[in-house]
Amino acid sequence: MKTFKIKISILFIILFISPVITKPQSDVVLSEKYKKGIILLKDRKSFNGENLVFSAGQLTFISVSTSQPKTIPLEDIKYVKAQTGSYAFEAGLVGAGLSALGILSAYSSAENDPTIEVKESRIPIILGVGIIGGAVIGSIFKKEKIVFKDNKFTTGLFIRSEKNNIIGDHITSIGLKIQFQKNKYIVPNQ
Repeated sequence: MKTFKIKISILFIILFISPVITKPQSDVVLSEKYKKGIILLKDRKSFNGENLVFSAGQLTFISVSTSQPKTIPLEDIKYVKAQTGSYAFEAGLVGAGLSALGILSAYSSAENDPTIEVKESRIPIILGVGIIGGAVIGSIFKKEKIVFKDNKFTTGLFIRSEKNNIIGDHITSIGLKIQFQKNKYIVPNQ
């Protein structure tokens, strides 16, 4: 039984990592997109931008203050802090946990006091309200991350869902993204 679980685990890992490994190199474009962000330049100017796109050694975005597109070379940028989502999922889990604690508390009180009755038909409603309420509150708070700093991109794990033009289906892949700064090395004379 243990070897069966190991084989299933290996198969699961291969199925999720293989789209990353088998992706053709011609398809790989060093391009990142973010909805909103703050751009700080090395000369201390800052911009609030929307539709940030990193590509070909530059950042293109729409300035919030002027509503005009702007392109800045990456070497002029100190850092870029971009919105990477919200806390809706995490807050939904917290809401579910608090609802579950409330339900457990109700059962505990019902055991000690015969006048209290727990209506089990309302448990899904209580959990649903907790999850939805938490998710709504969590969606108000945005996740921000420094995605570019001192002419280097940050690294990390990513989950990507993309459409495969050959099969015509969506492929979800998990990968590790590492990008290095191009340095000029001085080789001593031999």
